[in-house]
Amino acid sequence: MRGAMWSGALALGLVGLGLPAVTGAAPGARRCPAGQVVVGLEANGDLICEVPPAPPRVPRPGTGPALETDAQGRVHLPKDLLDGVLANPEQAARTMRVVPHISDGKVHGFKVFGIRRSSLPGRLGLRNGDTVARLAGHAVDTPDGALAAYGALRKLAVGQTVVVDLIRRGQPTPLTVVIDPPADPAQATPESATRP
Repeated sequence: MRGAMWSGALALGLVGLGLPAVTGAAPGARRCPAGQVVVGLEANGDLICEVPPAPPRVPRPGTGPALETDAQGRVHLPKDLLDGVLANPEQAARTMRVVPHISDGKVHGFKVFGIRRSSLPGRLGLRNGDTVARLAGHAVDTPDGALAAYGALRKLAVGQTVVVDLIRRGQPTPLTVVIDPPADPAQATPESATRP
C-alpha cells in the first residue's frame, strides 16, 4: 500500500509540470508510455498522458541568423532566437560549458568555456573564460538568482534591452543585448511584437 500511495503522490506532483512519470520508482508504480508526459490524474487514480508539443527548434551553432552590433556596441538578438533558446535550454547548453566561479570561498557567478565563435554565445560576444556575474539585473550566484534571471529573460519584449555583467580578464565588461523583431516573420506573435 505504501508504494501505491507514494506512486500516486509522485504522479500528482508531476501533474501540470509536463514531466515524464518516473519509471520503476516503486513496486506497482504507474507510468506513461515512452514519449508521453503526465498531464493529469483521473478520479480512479489512472494517469492522463499526452504527447508533449515539440519545442521550438534552436538553430545549431553557426547556422542561425547573423547578429548585428550597433554603433554603441549593443548586440541585436531576434526575439524568435531568444524564445527558442529559452524553450530548449538543453540544446543551447551544448554550445558551452558552465562552472561556478568561486573566489574567497564564495560563488561569484559562473565561468563559461568551450565557446565557439560561430555558436550563439560566441555571436553574442561571450568569450572563453568570461565570468557571468549578473544577468538581467539578477546576480547569478545562487540557483534562486539564476531562476530570477531566467524569468526576466522570458518576459523580454521586442525593443527592450538586457545587460549581461561579465568579468573578462579581471575587468567588469557589460554586454548589452537588444531584443529585435523575429528574424522569421512567420514566427512573429502579438506577444513578441509588443511590450508587455
